[in-house]
Amino acid sequence: MSDVLKSCVESGGVPDLLFFAYADSRYACFVVPYIHFALRNNPGSVVEICVDDIDVFYERSAVALQELGRVYPGRFVVRQSEVVRESDRIIPNTIRFVEPPTLEAKNIYIGDIDLLVFDNVLDVHVKYMADGALPFSNVLRQEHVASARPRLSGLHFCPFELYYPIADISDLDLSKENDEFVLYELMRRKGVMVAPSFQERPECGIHMSLSRDPLGRTTGGALATYRLGGGRWGGEQYYPTLLQQIREPDFIALYPHLELEFRLLLATLEALATDSSQLLHRTALNYMVDKRLMVSGETVVLRDAFAERDALIADSKLTEAFELGLKLCVLWSNRVDVWFKHAWLCMSTGRVTEAVAALHHLTELPGGIALLRRTTFVQTNRDRIALVGAPGRRIVDTVCSAE
Repeated sequence: MSDVLKSCVESGGVPDLLFFAYADSRYACFVVPYIHFALRNNPGSVVEICVDDIDVFYERSAVALQELGRVYPGRFVVRQSEVVRESDRIIPNTIRFVEPPTLEAKNIYIGDIDLLVFDNVLDVHVKYMADGALPFSNVLRQEHVASARPRLSGLHFCPFELYYPIADISDLDLSKENDEFVLYELMRRKGVMVAPSFQERPECGIHMSLSRDPLGRTTGGALATYRLGGGRWGGEQYYPTLLQQIREPDFIALYPHLELEFRLLLATLEALATDSSQLLHRTALNYMVDKRLMVSGETVVLRDAFAERDALIADSKLTEAFELGLKLCVLWSNRVDVWFKHAWLCMSTGRVTEAVAALHHLTELPGGIALLRRTTFVQTNRDRIALVGAPGRRIVDTVCSAE
């Protein structure tokens, strides 16, 4: 019996809930914060995380694990994935569904490692199961219900003895099958399923997906496509809780030992929670982005660049002027004249959403609102700006309030 499970038994029996997840090297920076927030907000629970290389993980996170052990003694395990040890031909997202945990509990919650848990997960899902007379708490993906490969979502709450031992899926090729279809088959072969009409799927926290832009400005990240607009990090309702809990003594003591990548991601999340994303963007451009990878040429003189841009505008070469304006925004992200001219170029080339983004930066910089009030740009384009949504309406209200 593991030390964690032994301590739970000695303190009054099998724990109510086991959080179980897998993290490969790309997501290893989430392991420690996942454990902290899951245990902080779920008394009576334990956590078990499998990783792809335990030696590398311990080397990077030994001090953080010691700090976690001080706050949550006997309530978590981080270990080598046996499935990874035995085979490298399995989709990483599937591992959490097919690797048996070493700990036991009355219920298991199998989820994403990049989720900061702020709810009492047991209370949330037990209520769903009771109200809906469900064997487990999850939803069928609506877009796949009628397909040959139905899928349950990747957030799965289930009675432990119903899920384990897992059903025989030796006929499935786990190097090819989608992880959510594998989960569907595991439950179907147990003889249980939720109705397609049940669609309550709370994330119970903030999902810091590395496949999404935090604000939904673009796709990208781990995805193979790039376009303007996409999914964003959800969980805005948890922002006040986040801001409270990252300022608690236990997290403050843990913070310096978290991996740098997570601390940078947390700064991004805190900027979202405090409506400071534009400031974070400009700070990153000024001090964190390697501009050699974005701008060609060893020397760019602001005066000459302005002259080149104005000449392109005079020749009605607005697309070329717009491209040059992008370079100026990267190089001089704290200049109001750069953002103002770029907003004008965006609007002139039909890029209204990008124009509003430029205006948003401009209104946050010293002298930006005064500059806009000295011109008629916002007044002239107020309807187009307001159509972008709340950011556009705020800009119109701010600039035109002096009228």
